[in-house]
Amino acid sequence: MRHPAYPEYKESGVQWLGNVPEHWEVKRLKTSATYKVSNVDKVPKEDELSVRLCNYTDVYYHDNITPDMNLM
Repeated sequence: MRHPAYPEYKESGVQWLGNVPEHWEVKRLKTSATYKVSNVDKVPKEDELSVRLCNYTDVYYHDNITPDMNLM
């Protein structure tokens, strides 16, 4: 599925990114988001409550993370 093009584009100022839609603001990710290192043990114990874990590899190998994905 291809999304329609934006009406106007501008230079992003980032070589690998190229042109971006005119109304976008280009800024470093570290100024827009935070992350926390997790000490989650990936080996579950029987008496523990299960949680879904999205690893960095899930993000690396997929364009989008959706609720129906089979995460750890």
